[in-house]
Amino acid sequence: MLLVGPSQGVFRPCTSLLGLLLMLFVLVSSQTPQRNDTTGNKNDLDDISAEQKICVQTPKEFAEAFAKREPRCVSTNLIGRVFNGVNASTVYLQVDSKPATFYSGHDALERYLRSGYPEDFGYFTPSRAVNSLSDPDWPGLSQGPSTGFGLLQTIGYSPEYIRIDRVYVLSVFDVRDIATLQSQNKAYPFNADVAPLQPTWDAVKEYYEWVYDDLGLVIPEEAVDVLRNSSFTDLTGCPVRCSYTSKSFPSENSTSPVITRDREEYAECPPAEEGTIQITPSPPDEQSAFCDPGWKAKMAEISAAFTAKYCQPEESVEAAKLLRDALRNATDVTDQAQWFRAFLIQSCVGTFSSLFAGNGFTYTGNRGLLTPTATEYIASPFNVSELPPEAKVDIFFCINGLNNGSVDADGTCPIPQLTAQAADVPGGLVARDSALPLYSLLPFLLHCLLVHIVV
Repeated sequence: MLLVGPSQGVFRPCTSLLGLLLMLFVLVSSQTPQRNDTTGNKNDLDDISAEQKICVQTPKEFAEAFAKREPRCVSTNLIGRVFNGVNASTVYLQVDSKPATFYSGHDALERYLRSGYPEDFGYFTPSRAVNSLSDPDWPGLSQGPSTGFGLLQTIGYSPEYIRIDRVYVLSVFDVRDIATLQSQNKAYPFNADVAPLQPTWDAVKEYYEWVYDDLGLVIPEEAVDVLRNSSFTDLTGCPVRCSYTSKSFPSENSTSPVITRDREEYAECPPAEEGTIQITPSPPDEQSAFCDPGWKAKMAEISAAFTAKYCQPEESVEAAKLLRDALRNATDVTDQAQWFRAFLIQSCVGTFSSLFAGNGFTYTGNRGLLTPTATEYIASPFNVSELPPEAKVDIFFCINGLNNGSVDADGTCPIPQLTAQAADVPGGLVARDSALPLYSLLPFLLHCLLVHIVV
């Protein structure tokens, strides 16, 4: 009796508060798109409704499904590419001046639909346990492809090039419209009417021989065989990057989840500094001082052909002439393979990065464990402005965990702010303009629960 009497004064606000929280939970749950399970088969396409099994056929339909986060199959005629810029007005879709540009296939687009606008930032570090959840001491690390970083890694973004304050745009195209436009466009100094194709090593050899057919470029089959059977490090001697992630991410001074540092003597990575952990595996560093001297010389010679701020078709032609002559003069197949690889890695040629495996699939950075590999394509240049409106859609998004993944009214993606309490704890985040956080009510809620138990 003594316990019931005093508790009655507390029980009323407890009941009211718990009721209010229950109502709030129901309201939010009914209005927030539900995130899909990424760890099992619960949301496989076999389990979705008959209506959702109707594949997305057009770029416009894709944008509508993306906004609803609908798990849908996607037509094989659709491909996509992600670009980025400081703000929405500076995102430059440069697909008109390179001999080849990479795109994601329909299976990658299907994964984008499961994510939709990324409401959370997050970054999966392969060196951590595959099934571990977010560590509160490392808010920049979290699990699953439904986060902003998971979305970008699905299409092969290397973590060191991801910035939490950049504006990203997913452009979705219909390959049939691209092929029609390419067949009509004769303005480029190289062949520009090759339909999008999966870049296996054999296909890449044939593609560039066709692109520069007028120059007489021939890639020796023996050199391609070396590329097919060698890792990038085996071919070039380049070690992997020394990569780390920091507790200070995300902040004004740490907008990327990855920090790279130069190797020390004996080509060893320096130990992780306080507040950082090393990331493994990391991609090879094609510019490392510890690369094979012959590789470094080839890279320097071909890179010198590109001097303009933006890619110019004429420069890639000059680089192709250099490659043609080098392949003719080289007598060693490894040298020939290095020449072709140094050519391909140039951003104005196609950006076949050090992670390119030549099997037609995207490398995700975490071996496909959480963001499985997906098909990728390369396509010849075309003028985006000449596409009919229905042939392309642009989806602007942020990965900063704010504003439901949408770009702010000023066309930017601001960096999440630190709370006053988190000023001394790097990475402590709070939503902008937020009031009292719910976790601050935890002691009172525990007290309410004890009252219920005792009563």
